[in-house]
Amino acid sequence: AGNMLTVFGVPVPVGSIGLAVFGLFAGIFTGCLAMALAETLKVFPVLVQRMKLKVGLPWLITAMAFGKALGTFYQMYVKFARR
Repeated sequence: AGNMLTVFGVPVPVGSIGLAVFGLFAGIFTGCLAMALAETLKVFPVLVQRMKLKVGLPWLITAMAFGKALGTFYQMYVKFARR
């Protein structure tokens, strides 16, 4: 709910208690997101062993990073082009 309110910019006058609760849930969300990223990074060694990938790992990681960056730029372009 906090993410939806933040994304759509809905003002909610809840005071200090509401702000503390929102901060707690935002921190929990951020922690879960960080743990999910850590779990994703644990997949790379398994992927390399199973694919028997000895050469080209830096290219694979670079391609994934560029794909993620291009996807993010495209998403931001579409979001701001609608305004």
